[in-house]
Amino acid sequence: MPESSSRTKLRGILKSLVRHSIALFSGQFIAVVFGFLAAIIAARHLGPGAFGLVVVVQTYVLIVDRIANFQTWETLIRFGARAEAEGANTEFQDILSYCWQIDVATAVIGTLIAYLLFPWFSDLFGLAGESHKAALFYPLVILFNLTGTSVGFLRLRKKISKLSIAAIVTGVVRFVLASVGVVLDLGVTYFLVAWAIAEMATNLTILMFGYSAIKRHGFAPFRGRSAWATIQSRRGVARFTIISNLHSSTVLACKETDQLVVGALLGLESTGILKIAKQFAALISKPFDPISQIIYPELAKLASRSDFNLFKSLVIKTSIGCGVLGILGWLALFLFGEKALLLTVGAFYLDGYAVLLLYGLGVVFAVSAAAMQSSMVSLGLQETSFYLVLTTSVLYLAMLYFSLTKYGLVGAGVAYGIFMFVQVSGMFLLTFYKLRYLTRGD
Repeated sequence: MPESSSRTKLRGILKSLVRHSIALFSGQFIAVVFGFLAAIIAARHLGPGAFGLVVVVQTYVLIVDRIANFQTWETLIRFGARAEAEGANTEFQDILSYCWQIDVATAVIGTLIAYLLFPWFSDLFGLAGESHKAALFYPLVILFNLTGTSVGFLRLRKKISKLSIAAIVTGVVRFVLASVGVVLDLGVTYFLVAWAIAEMATNLTILMFGYSAIKRHGFAPFRGRSAWATIQSRRGVARFTIISNLHSSTVLACKETDQLVVGALLGLESTGILKIAKQFAALISKPFDPISQIIYPELAKLASRSDFNLFKSLVIKTSIGCGVLGILGWLALFLFGEKALLLTVGAFYLDGYAVLLLYGLGVVFAVSAAAMQSSMVSLGLQETSFYLVLTTSVLYLAMLYFSLTKYGLVGAGVAYGIFMFVQVSGMFLLTFYKLRYLTRGD
């Protein structure tokens, strides 16, 4: 491909990426604001201890959900993009049906696992009385998580605004329910139920949008082969689905399990403080979340056409841009984070400022790698990515335990910052080594 043509295509893709990212974030911005305000309201009203209880219950359900509920949207994009490029509508329908069947099966299995393990979880954190009963309601969220296929289809068709609306639903519902809880002076039991209702509402919204789009394009969730028939006829689909789920489960374990570990070692009050610190640190990444969602289909298409020079340029430009902007976000937290904590959640949470900054550094590393996971999957490195994430995650959990016992809550931030630096460095090295091999001689 001539250099001028390649540059023109790159500019076009980057403009499209920025345009769709802005469109998605403009919708998600409302969701981010309302979701953040809901967390602030709940944290200030309940205090660190009771808020920490809400956090550990939510974290427990989320981890079980992600482990059991396969990320079928990745499978649909990976294999569906190829089928579309080849004009194979029947094959696309089979993949779509396969993903939908997996969604239903794993939602049921995940719900059962959550209830089977609940007695152990309840004993670990001392749930009792009304809070125990309310916590029992939360695992039903998993049963409503049938969204994988819908998310994948909406991303393939670039119906990003629909996902923004679903995110807004969560934020607004959670904000309204949190406000009602404060006005009526309700306790932790109410907030547990309210948070669960908000998540169910989001899942139902995504499911509705996805099903409508699928039908409108002439497909149907259950039309076509059975999941088993698709596995037998489509080489690699089952392996990809399992590996992508193991990868996402491992990533989540590192992202959220720290809250359970902190709760078990340092108490629920420390969990509440940690959660707020992470909420503030996560503000750095919010503008970049749409990029990781939107860039995957673009990279998958470039890889399917073997256009690896353009692929490489897109990854480099995206990484540099996101990294620079992420550093600016961290500087804002450094300058204003302590005052923001005091004004929003109060003095009880000021112990989280140092943790906030350390987590923020980890978030900056993650932001610079916004395109890396999509790149590795598109290049067929999903298994390599999984082993990298698994290895660094095991080391992180060991380091987290040591850091918490030696340095207290600040140790959680230290462990996370080091973990993200090591993992992101590994992703960059593996991706560009592969790209160097694929582009040699060009």
